[in-house]
Amino acid sequence: PVITYAFFVLFAIIEITLLLEALEKGTDFSEAIQLLWDPETKAIFAAIISFWFGSRAIEKARRK
Repeated sequence: PVITYAFFVLFAIIEITLLLEALEKGTDFSEAIQLLWDPETKAIFAAIISFWFGSRAIEKARRK
């Protein structure tokens, strides 16, 4: 889990930096969020969440 946390922190830093940069250049907040939260980012986020929480649910179901 440490590597996952490290990558999440790195991801968050990059996304926040990109958001702040877009806002400084005059981009509306809603437009900047749509640009940063693109389909590829959603897919990566969904894969990570499903890996951690989905695998735990399957593991619990197998124990019963």
